[in-house]
Amino acid sequence: MKRRSRSLTFALVALAVTGFALSSAGQTGQGPSRYLFTWVGDEGREDSDFLAVVDLAPQGDRYGTIVATKPVGEKALWPHHTEHELSAGRMLFANGFSGNRNLLFDLHDPLRPKVVERFDVSSL
Repeated sequence: MKRRSRSLTFALVALAVTGFALSSAGQTGQGPSRYLFTWVGDEGREDSDFLAVVDLAPQGDRYGTIVATKPVGEKALWPHHTEHELSAGRMLFANGFSGNRNLLFDLHDPLRPKVVERFDVSSL
């Protein structure tokens, strides 16, 4: 029980300081969202920023736990925000505020997120 509580606390703290998106399943009549995607960074800015996938399914023993991560290979971007809801296309934009960097994640397989594009204002 302590592990579940600690993982859920991490997820809630991550929500308070970063962007997030819910799987759109709950919006399409397919039932509640299964995953929460959080765009987070290392507090000390020593390790890569990453997308964390949190399991929201109340059944089973993974509720509130991080079930996948995708490091982006860049640190200190200051993960700032994402779209609030995952689109039907299962692609998610995320912004790294201090790095003026935007990333596009492919979340067709939520347990294996992929970075498919990176761009900043100077590349537009």
